[in-house]
Amino acid sequence: MEIHFKDGISGYIEVSHIELNRHSNKSVCDPIQWLKYAELCRVVLSCRVFEQVCNEVILNQDRTVFLLRSQFEFTPKAREFLQGVIDNKATKLKMPIRFVHTTRSVGNTSAIYLCNAVDPKTGDVLMNLGLYAVLVNKHTRRPTPFPAKFKTFVNSHDAPPYSFSDDQPRTPPSNVTVFKWGRKIQLTDVDRNIHANNTVYILMAMKCIDAALLEGYPIVLPDKLHLCMVKRGSLTIVNESPLGVVVDVEMWQGADETFHFIMSTGQQKRVAFVLLSFMK
Repeated sequence: MEIHFKDGISGYIEVSHIELNRHSNKSVCDPIQWLKYAELCRVVLSCRVFEQVCNEVILNQDRTVFLLRSQFEFTPKAREFLQGVIDNKATKLKMPIRFVHTTRSVGNTSAIYLCNAVDPKTGDVLMNLGLYAVLVNKHTRRPTPFPAKFKTFVNSHDAPPYSFSDDQPRTPPSNVTVFKWGRKIQLTDVDRNIHANNTVYILMAMKCIDAALLEGYPIVLPDKLHLCMVKRGSLTIVNESPLGVVVDVEMWQGADETFHFIMSTGQQKRVAFVLLSFMK
């Protein structure tokens, strides 16, 4: 993995396809795994931006960054890229993906980060990702302000506004059949705060669809799940899921064929809401 960063609010990491494939049990890379590298890109490069401006580290013994929302979309070029990998297995190790990060805007305690997955050989955008996060005090778990000079530096760069959609129901509709599934948060799921990494919720949603298919739950998909290409998704996190807790998932498919997921821990404590739709 190569990291490229200069002065400013942007940079990128470039990852070989074999590195991406290392985290997948499939013969070709699962594009959902790209979200993990986009998150890694966000952590590495947003920290670089902060350090160059403030001359200190953003993640220390007193503060951390808590992701609240993310939304992503895979482009048709992503499907073409993956088909190219399948058709050229002998050379797939040489097919890199570039994750380009930008710290878009900073508020008093929150920040918006953007990341694109790009085919560096063609310049085609494969995935767009937006992240909304809050700087929090580790001890109180309450928001804490970003340094004023960091906020001023980032916001001095001219950038168009970015908005997040919010169309996820907080309870299942009464007229749908809900599929229920769940699993425990494992050591490989957690981040440096010993809570579930945000991408785990997306991966759990995909596993939930798998489990529903195995149990005969009625699902409409454009193809077999392992052949389906995710089109877009969104995640809202409302509470943390610590190591060892069991996350219960409620899933249903809406009239527009979008999959809805509500994730909870004991006593119906909501932790996350996920939306997923697939390319046709």
